[in-house]
Amino acid sequence: VYPFDSEEDSAADNDFVISQGILLRYKGSEEVVTIPENVTSIYQGAFMQNTAVKKVIIPKTVKSIANASFYQCPNLKIIVCAGKAGSVGSYMVYQCNALVNMVAPKGSKEYAYAKEHEIPVLRTKKTTSSFMEKTVLEAKKLHLLKGDKHTVKLYNALGSVRWSSSAPSIVAVDAKGKLQAKRVGKAKITARFGGKKHTLTVQVQTKSESKSK
Repeated sequence: VYPFDSEEDSAADNDFVISQGILLRYKGSEEVVTIPENVTSIYQGAFMQNTAVKKVIIPKTVKSIANASFYQCPNLKIIVCAGKAGSVGSYMVYQCNALVNMVAPKGSKEYAYAKEHEIPVLRTKKTTSSFMEKTVLEAKKLHLLKGDKHTVKLYNALGSVRWSSSAPSIVAVDAKGKLQAKRVGKAKITARFGGKKHTLTVQVQTKSESKSK
């Protein structure tokens, strides 16, 4: 049951169903969704089973995010929180298995939520769109054992990422950023996205070398 008294209390803003500042439902099919600034609360199931959305930007006007606001969104990868909500449901994101990272101000309930649920989170210092869209590799250095496989994540990246290795015979990387440590040595992995380049140094060791340290 939606929290409005009559049909006149609800308003449709293109693909957004909003009532008295509450986002009841997003019905659209955009990959990147920016919630309108007249929204102060996100209702339970507002993004329920939306298969199109990949990134949601929550404005700083939002002060309440309910449980399961993002529910079974199979392609949702990024949630950007521009402000600090006073209330965040303990399961605001539920069964969104493709989620890669969140962006939130440090000290916010959204930031704490991400940490508690082991969701990689980037800390916002500014609320400009350029900062909130900044792409960051999960690490600058990585240690692997010979034979290991690991998929590198480029946070905040939607779309095609070009991956390459400086030494494919040591560490190979495929089109999805999946590394394979082939032999002992060092390689530099490069991710190119949006005209920018990010690098990660990978050190490969044998199991015996790892145990001796």
